[in-house]
Amino acid sequence: MVQVDVSVNAMFDGMTSGRFTGKKLSDYFNDQTTDWAGARKIINSLDKADKIAAEAKLFFAAIKTAA
Repeated sequence: MVQVDVSVNAMFDGMTSGRFTGKKLSDYFNDQTTDWAGARKIINSLDKADKIAAEAKLFFAAIKTAA
């Protein structure tokens, strides 16, 4: 059985540290760039990058609206 808290912590650690692929969030989201499609490299190369980028933008917009 998957422990969600452990999985989420591992995902965020890997995404912020670059532990999965050597790429990290700050490589794609910083003062100079916002690269939604390129950020897919953090987890799984560019597999379905455009589709996932579009979904991420919608999710991010929803979070900003709710805040």
